[in-house]
Formats: sequence, structure tokens, C-alpha cells
Amino acid sequence: MFVTLESSEVFVPPGLKIPNEKTWWYTKMRLHIRWFYITGEHADDEGYISSEMYLMSQVNQLLELHMSKNITIRQIYLVSPSYTNSSGVWEMDEFSEILVGTEPNSKNDQEAYIFVLKNGTRYVDSLLSTKEQDIQDIKQLVTL
Repeated sequence: MFVTLESSEVFVPPGLKIPNEKTWWYTKMRLHIRWFYITGEHADDEGYISSEMYLMSQVNQLLELHMSKNITIRQIYLVSPSYTNSSGVWEMDEFSEILVGTEPNSKNDQEAYIFVLKNGTRYVDSLLSTKEQDIQDIKQLVTL
């Protein structure tokens, strides 16, 4: 999740301000979890198209954006901590597919995600540290 501070809010004059929108110079994260950097195009009701970037931490948010009629996703990047990518540092990689499956022996059908990068590398996001070959009922969620 992203954290904003009042001191980082940007003043936008009333004539330029978009309703229900706030602008920030920066955000921060307290949790060392993966997140997504998404580029896309937004078409408003009058047909004006603007290029936008989205920062999200939840797969369900990404799915909502992917299904939106007004937004065309161009690229999705996985921003992953070192414990996910085994590199020792944070990395940002473009990916082409998200798969979802069920953790074995989990209560409440705990989900695990598999992120397939453009270069073919696969990262597993599992709260129970399940290996990919042990994830059950794998299905495709998103493909680009």
C-alpha cells in the first residue's frame, strides 16, 4: 500500500483541479511487497485521450483497470523486492501474464500468484512460500 503525506500534496488551482482527485509530489511504502507500474491511455467521454501511469499494489485493482472500457493498458511492470526476484535488490520488469492458483492445504482457498515476465522468468507470490509446482488449479488471470 502507498502512503501519502500532507506535506507532499500539490496545490492545484480550482480551475484545473479534477473532481475527487488529489495530486502528490511523492508517495512512500512501508511494506516490502511487490507492486505494479502500469502505463496506459485513458479516453474521456468527449474522446480526449491522455497517457497515464498507475501505481497499484493489489492484483484485483489491476484486474479492474484491465477490464475498464475507458482505459487501454500498454505495459505492466512488476516491481519486486529482492526476496521475490533473488537479485539482492528491487527490480522492475515488464510482464506478460498473471496466473492464479490455490495454495495446497490452505484454509479458505488461499490464492498464490505467478507472474510471467516478458523474458520468460516466472516469479511466485505465495504467502505460504509454496513452490510453483505445488500450486493447485492454476488459471490465467491477465495476459498482454
